[in-house]
Amino acid sequence: MSLRRRQILIAAAILLTCTTVFLLSPAVKRITHVVTYATRPLWDEGEAAKFDTVVAFYPPAVDLTHVRNDSGTVPVDSRLCTAHGWQPVSPETANSRRVVDVTLFSVELDMLELRIRELMHVVDVFVIAEAPFTFTGKPKALLFAENRDRFNFAKSKIQYVELPGRKLAPGEDPFEIEGDNRRNVGVYLRTSEKLKLKVGDLLIMADVDEIPSREAVQLVRSCDGMPEALHLRMRNFMYSYDFQVDAEHWRAKIVRVTSTAAVLYTHRLESTTILADAGWHCSFCFPKISDFVFKMTGYSHADRVSNKGMLDPKRIQRIICEGSDIFDMLPEAYSFKELASKWGPLTRLESAVHVPSYLLDSLQTGDARFKYLLPGGCVRED
Repeated sequence: MSLRRRQILIAAAILLTCTTVFLLSPAVKRITHVVTYATRPLWDEGEAAKFDTVVAFYPPAVDLTHVRNDSGTVPVDSRLCTAHGWQPVSPETANSRRVVDVTLFSVELDMLELRIRELMHVVDVFVIAEAPFTFTGKPKALLFAENRDRFNFAKSKIQYVELPGRKLAPGEDPFEIEGDNRRNVGVYLRTSEKLKLKVGDLLIMADVDEIPSREAVQLVRSCDGMPEALHLRMRNFMYSYDFQVDAEHWRAKIVRVTSTAAVLYTHRLESTTILADAGWHCSFCFPKISDFVFKMTGYSHADRVSNKGMLDPKRIQRIICEGSDIFDMLPEAYSFKELASKWGPLTRLESAVHVPSYLLDSLQTGDARFKYLLPGGCVRED
């Protein structure tokens, strides 16, 4: 190789390296984010625009302590099914259909307890999957396994799945590990002799902090005529149930099993039909500042931490009480009107009328563990 050619190749390598470092620098990532989010209404309509909404007619409060009658069937109010354009299930289907709640668990013990208590009387099996690594490949304790006694009230309904997990390979995206975990959960659903999934069963596919309401789940298990996959529109909260972002969260869904061999565990768009006001999504709803730091550095969007100052506990505490974005990001909006309305700190609801049921039950029983999720509870531990 000639000297001139070597010089050109060396210069090209240096230029490529410098360009890569520049593009990956926090400053450039920040600029890219601002431009992308500020112009999103010009190029992205969002998934919410793709849905046909089923208006919710179920009553706001239903006593589901005993959802099965003496014959073992689930009582059905045919008027509720008809109101939604569906039909009540036959007694045979009601007696054989199971609802299986499936979720990936990381550290959200409080969210998981609220979820199980909300769904305890309308779900037959809770599949809880946990890995010894975060999505960014950081080792973590098997927190559910270590705290399993806390969930003894639902012991007979819980199936725990320990996933292998793994470290992140150099240059690999955290979404690859998240995808691996979801694929492994799918394998369990298809092959588990303990679960014995069958055609006609209903699978709730939702993250731990996406809690379907018991009324929504009871409605879906009691009726026929909905699509194979029905998305659940949830009220979207940040830090607690005092800061509502919007009411458009759509990723949670209920899927009817039509072939056990084809079951996949996903967190993506599967249908264009969505049931309105069907639960709550509470993002970054943790009791301790250390939990916030753990998630910020351990989940699939960890690249949003652009500098170490973002992990300062005093900053995080201030952000929680202000209702500001923990990553200092622009809001995710699909019209300039929506962008303007979501800009800046969230407005406090100062209301706890429509929240997961056990939050209110806990106040009546003197259980103070969840007070941080209610109005006035923004100050966190450690």
